Amino acid sequence: MVVDQKLNWKLHIEDIKRKVSNSFNALASLGSSTWGIRISDMRKIYRGVAVPQMMYACSIWSNSRRNGAPDTAKTLQTLRSAQERGATTICGAFRATSSTASDVEAHPLPVVQKIEKPNTHTLSRNTSCQEVPELGNISRVGHSGNSRMPAYNSPMRNIH
Repeated sequence: MVVDQKLNWKLHIEDIKRKVSNSFNALASLGSSTWGIRISDMRKIYRGVAVPQMMYACSIWSNSRRNGAPDTAKTLQTLRSAQERGATTICGAFRATSSTASDVEAHPLPVVQKIEKPNTHTLSRNTSCQEVPELGNISRVGHSGNSRMPAYNSPMRNIH
């Protein structure tokens, strides 16, 4: 994970884009529409390699809200374009092929839902933790009743 000082996750998203692009290049070398491995196997490799790369630490970077917005439009567009390239690669289609047509053939989960899935899993895992039962009730908590310590807003409130 690449973290910058401003915590805007721009470097991390660029690193994701680079890694996923390398994975798609490797995936493209495994076959095309007329030769190589089957589309079902390409889809399995995509889900097993590229999707985890795209969603790495998404429960952190997708909930670091700036001005109330959970994900920037640029971040979502970067991930959508990576997914479009993946769908085109899976199908063995030309790069100029419509993203809608590639999505019909490859049927990937939409990016926003890919982000929400691990967020929901993280939230349910954290709220069901028996060792720390007060996690589910965190809203604004001061530390040890010390009035000098600022109140704490739980990041779990940002996860839908």
